[in-house]
Amino acid sequence: MVNIIKNTKELPLIYIIAGEPSGDLLGANLMCSLIKLTDGKIRFAGVGGSRMKAAGLKSLFPMEDISLMGFIEILPHLPLIFKRLTQVKKDINKNKPRCVITIDSPEFNFRVGKSIKDPNIYIIHYVAPTVWAYRPKRAEKISKFLDLLLVLFPFEPTYFEKVGLETTFVGHPLAKKNIKNIDPRVLLRDIDFKEDNIYITILPGSRKTEIKRHISLFEKALRPLAVKNKKIVFLLPIADNLRKEYIQKQIQNWSIPVHILSGEEQKYTAFKISRAALAVSGTVTLELAIAGLPMIVVYRANPITAAIAKRIIKLKNISLGNILLGKSVATELLQENATPKNITDSLWSLIIDSPSRDLQINEWKKIPDLLTTENKDSPSNQAASAILKKINLI
Repeated sequence: MVNIIKNTKELPLIYIIAGEPSGDLLGANLMCSLIKLTDGKIRFAGVGGSRMKAAGLKSLFPMEDISLMGFIEILPHLPLIFKRLTQVKKDINKNKPRCVITIDSPEFNFRVGKSIKDPNIYIIHYVAPTVWAYRPKRAEKISKFLDLLLVLFPFEPTYFEKVGLETTFVGHPLAKKNIKNIDPRVLLRDIDFKEDNIYITILPGSRKTEIKRHISLFEKALRPLAVKNKKIVFLLPIADNLRKEYIQKQIQNWSIPVHILSGEEQKYTAFKISRAALAVSGTVTLELAIAGLPMIVVYRANPITAAIAKRIIKLKNISLGNILLGKSVATELLQENATPKNITDSLWSLIIDSPSRDLQINEWKKIPDLLTTENKDSPSNQAASAILKKINLI
């Protein structure tokens, strides 16, 4: 990693905000590309997680304070969120950065963007709001305060360009992930890797609220599979923002064996050796699709949140692989359909040789090309280049 030149306040200041683990990863990669393209002649301030901190950011406060979602679930946390929002606004006004880059987390970040009145501060957002799924009028609203929008999916620019917002498709960072050369015998020594075991990756969410809502459901659904075939072994990669001890506490009463894995390498090793996956809907389902792993997607929200979402979201599917392909490839079990029996039966159909398993394996091969630009450069380099051109640093 390139080192940032320290102790020089004359260098341009980039203010960058991420509100969740996927944004933290995007932010860290973007920071590294910005450092590289400016020969380190740049400074950072803002909010981020462990990855952005490793790239050189001193976070204003813990990213987890704003890492929340759901119409009802967020209510108890509103006082803290508004406190953090005020902190960010004051910090930006105090530091007068060259630009503010907000990453995803639109409910928080767009409030930051709208509050900036200084015409000398460029406002750039990375990861488009899903106007193609719900609330399409947001495109016009954000065009009034954003100077540049960087998007991950090829179909997104048209939604924003038609309202006059400069938009650049930079590609998706997951598209270039290659797990072919991973050696599980090296990375998974702790779990006594055996070729004849049947490994299943389970991903109960990256937020504590998601995990609490799904963890019991997962155990009830997986227990019959463990009874049916003694060679089935469950692997649970944890998100970077979660502590291993937290997950251990959540599964301490499980009656089936589960190996908790930490870090990106172990997560992708789990993807490589697994026969199938059970995942809570989120970015991780796209990671699974790119890895070519058949999956069952589940999601249970607070009933009121679910009712509101059902009224405003117009998509047939919610998982990104299905959305990109425009059809139902992975089975999605949502709300009342996410029962232990439905999950057990659907997951078993992916463990055995079946048409549904073959369909996913074949369809997921199309995903990487859909997420890559003609440029072929890394998404973070393309994003950094677009930003630096916009703020007149290259």
